[in-house]
Amino acid sequence: MYVGDDLSRSKLQFNGHEDIRTWLNNRRGLFPALHSLLAFAIYGVPILSGVQLGLNASVQYWIGWFPWLVLSVPVLLVLSHMVHAIKQRPLFNAMLLSTVIPALIVILLGYMVLMPISGISDRLMSSDCSTYTDKAYLNDAYKAATRIWNDCLRREINQTGKPLEQIQLDLTIDQCEEYQQALQSGTQWKHQWHYLRELEVNQVCSGWCYAGQESLWTTDHQPKDVCGAIVGGSILNGLIKREASRMLTTGLFALVMSLISLIIVQEYMIRLGVEW
Repeated sequence: MYVGDDLSRSKLQFNGHEDIRTWLNNRRGLFPALHSLLAFAIYGVPILSGVQLGLNASVQYWIGWFPWLVLSVPVLLVLSHMVHAIKQRPLFNAMLLSTVIPALIVILLGYMVLMPISGISDRLMSSDCSTYTDKAYLNDAYKAATRIWNDCLRREINQTGKPLEQIQLDLTIDQCEEYQQALQSGTQWKHQWHYLRELEVNQVCSGWCYAGQESLWTTDHQPKDVCGAIVGGSILNGLIKREASRMLTTGLFALVMSLISLIIVQEYMIRLGVEW
């Protein structure tokens, strides 16, 4: 903790012999470590929430990549710590880098994820699969994959002579030559197929818009819960909304705490007569 030379001597004793001025002077190096430890403790939760959002396939597809910007927060905290460690005292700009600015980043990212969720969720939960272009496009992608899957099954039956049920037990669309050829040829559905595959594998759903559509990317080709409804309900309106709300509320809390800490440090430095 930084202490100015003009700090009046205090009668408060530490360890039976040190007054407050001596105690603080002997522990100048505590401030950078304690301040950075507190900052990482506060921002650890929203940083993890932002990373989870960035890794989520539905966030990537429907909202975008910007939750990864939360990784700028630990960078700012490290920069602030380095400055404080070198100067061994609080500096206003370095304090901003570890308090107000990270809080504003977390608040902005949480809001940007939360804002479109309701509209997207409503579209996906609707039974209308033709009016909403983005939803209909994914359904067209599933239909295109289904046609390739059927072509693959017919070829396998002709080549091996095995019954359809046995072929389905050992085969997914990923293993079909027709599917790989379509991917290599630069099909327009590549991004959509990757997303549908992620949903079928990780969310145990099938199809996109309509009940009864079979899964293509898993060996259990039985119809399951509709992937579109799963995304709109339990993923976007559940998991994603919860994590984004956590970022927003934590960011607001951090902003309030940051302003309070800046005021306290400001008053302390004014009393010391030190420009920071």
